[in-house]
Amino acid sequence: MPPTCRCEEKAVFLHAEAMKKVKITMQTENLRLQDVPATYAVCYVSQCPKAGQCMRYRACQLEDGTMTLRPCVLPTAIADGHECPHFKAVHVVRGAWGFTRPFAEVKRKDDAPLRSEIKKYLGGNGTYYRYHHGERLLLPGQQQDIALMFARRGYGDEIVFDGYRYVFDFD
Repeated sequence: MPPTCRCEEKAVFLHAEAMKKVKITMQTENLRLQDVPATYAVCYVSQCPKAGQCMRYRACQLEDGTMTLRPCVLPTAIADGHECPHFKAVHVVRGAWGFTRPFAEVKRKDDAPLRSEIKKYLGGNGTYYRYHHGERLLLPGQQQDIALMFARRGYGDEIVFDGYRYVFDFD
């Protein structure tokens, strides 16, 4: 939805500037071992020219010696001077949680079917409540899909979730 007045324009601009600062801060901030999914392949190849910018290499540096099994990128990935096909740039995304605000303006007749559609999309009741309570975060693609569900019922294509948190992207 486009800004309707100068003050909203300024707020949108300030939000964009704040997001740039958050991304810079998070990218230089230390990644924590508990942030890295157990199934995420890490990389121990320090000779790789992109190691300093790679999420997989940064994740391997967090290993504290307690893990005995973990997927990893093999040194053959950069054999013969090829560029690593498993390179994953350090990237931050804005995760969302909570459905109270989006459902505040939903008509009673649309509430149950819309909530049911979202629960089915997220994988069921339990998963829905994990996203609702902030135990899990909706990634940008999921946020867009849910916004489309609201839009199909006439509630606009932009929704505001209960909260947002910036997290490292491991997808």
